[in-house]
Amino acid sequence: MSEGKRELRGSGGLRSVLFAVGALVAAGLLAALAWWLGWLTPGTGWLSAKLAAKAAVVVPLGVAALITWIKKRR
Repeated sequence: MSEGKRELRGSGGLRSVLFAVGALVAAGLLAALAWWLGWLTPGTGWLSAKLAAKAAVVVPLGVAALITWIKKRR
């Protein structure tokens, strides 16, 4: 194998860690946005912020599951 044709592939563990860090960053950004918009006050805004935080975790996991399913299907 020549030096120029080496493929860069991360290990599964590294990809999992990077995905988890990305999900935490997304959750943090959503929490910061909720705080900035004033949604962290008790009541309806609090529920919206909680749903946004859950979506920040569930959506990336769903996307990862979809990508994995598509790759296994091929």
